[in-house]
Amino acid sequence: MWKRVVSSSSAHLQTLVSSSSTSSWRSSSIKLARRLLASSPSSSSSSPSASSTSTPFPRSSTLSSISDKNLKTKVEDVMPIATGHEREEIEADLEEAPAIVKSYYDKRIVGCPGGEGEDEHDVVWFWLEKGKPHECPVCSQYFKASTTINFNLKWLALVALLMVIEMTVIIDLAYKFLAKIKNLPSDEKLISYTVATSTCLPETVKALSGDALKSLVPTMSAVRILDTISQCLSEAQLDSHEVQQKALKTLVSITKVSPKNRNLLAETEGAIPVFLNLSKSSDSIIQTLSLSILFNLSLNPNLKQSLAEIQNIYHLNSVLVSPNSPESSRLASSLVCSLAMLDKNKAKFGVAGTVQLLVKAVSGPHGPAAHHLLSSLAELVQFHGNCTLAVRAGAVPVLIQVVKSTDGEDLAGTSLAVLCLLVRFNEGLNALRKTDGIVSLMVDVLRGRCMLSKEGASEILIRLFDESEGCVRDALRVPEFANVLADLSVRGSAKARERASLLMRKMMDAELDTYVDGSPMFFQWQ
Repeated sequence: MWKRVVSSSSAHLQTLVSSSSTSSWRSSSIKLARRLLASSPSSSSSSPSASSTSTPFPRSSTLSSISDKNLKTKVEDVMPIATGHEREEIEADLEEAPAIVKSYYDKRIVGCPGGEGEDEHDVVWFWLEKGKPHECPVCSQYFKASTTINFNLKWLALVALLMVIEMTVIIDLAYKFLAKIKNLPSDEKLISYTVATSTCLPETVKALSGDALKSLVPTMSAVRILDTISQCLSEAQLDSHEVQQKALKTLVSITKVSPKNRNLLAETEGAIPVFLNLSKSSDSIIQTLSLSILFNLSLNPNLKQSLAEIQNIYHLNSVLVSPNSPESSRLASSLVCSLAMLDKNKAKFGVAGTVQLLVKAVSGPHGPAAHHLLSSLAELVQFHGNCTLAVRAGAVPVLIQVVKSTDGEDLAGTSLAVLCLLVRFNEGLNALRKTDGIVSLMVDVLRGRCMLSKEGASEILIRLFDESEGCVRDALRVPEFANVLADLSVRGSAKARERASLLMRKMMDAELDTYVDGSPMFFQWQ
């Protein structure tokens, strides 16, 4: 039967040769060869059971019995004069080598869309495992899985990286030992060695371990930082101002970012007293640098309580009273604010008299440190005892003067924020009520100051309205008060809108007709 199919196809091919050009004859022959290969299994298989039993590369019974010699004969039968690329193309179509599918895993899903032209069919999906070739049930195309070795390469790169890191640590310790013996500049030599070692790494290891190498092999170890701290502390106690400044600048850079370095410096014996003594220096640069180091240390929450000892607070008070420069005053007030963020330290500053000193400093000329002084006062008066001390020290009239001044909107806003903290308690609220023109002043703030100031002024008015009906009467007598509240309730911030709406409700709920000479007041809101 097979011979009849082949002979008929050969006769048909010869007819095509005589009736068509060379190029069309070649393409027709290739298509016919593909049709023969696709149709022969179905025509030659005798039973379903015969086609179901297969070898690792299952074929039909007829094609499986054909030898390599018969394959060559079949090519000659398809195209007797086929040579070169044409013969190779026909052989490839007849042999049908399995398709190799690369996979990272031993098992994956593969889809077969068939061949070109008549062999194309709907995509058939199936599982393809390593070592188990699979035949498409539609087009009889074979597929074979081939796993890649990328994972093996990655493991080898990781092992190489660990070996390099281990060698670097060992050579680091050995070189430090030799540096101490020969008095060599260990840091520069070690860094140059690290760079030279990293250039010798393979490209795959570099790509895999860029960030890991930086974190596991830092340029300065904890031991080297401790050595640097000890050396800088020794140099900071020398008589040369130039040497002291250089050492203090190094310590500022070490403690500016790293919390770990701050802990190492604070745990060094005698470090804190050295900086406190240097902050008393007549040299403004040395005083500024020492205060910068203390401020950096205060950023660690675990160091706030130890830094806020009563003797240290007394020393900060002296710096606040008579700083060598505006920068020293700014750093000292910032240090007070940072330490006061711990609630346990607020009472200590009240006992040491820091609250009274801050009120006195704010009452003076407003320098570059005025905002920092107000921020420190705002942090301290959150404690009830400090609030009482501030009111008794005259904080209310001092803050009112800051609000009235035109030195800056930020100062006015911060002053109003401090006043809001003071009026939470009876001492501050009573002192504010006794201030002449307080309601009209707050209305002026609502009319034309910054949004922070408007938020503070509206909060103060709410406190005053809750405490005294006379304040409500004074507010109603201020021209355009209703328009100011209406504008704030529409164009203000979320907090300002909420407070403006609350003020309007308080005004509407009150018996307003009793506050004016016999005429009702509701028409003012129309």
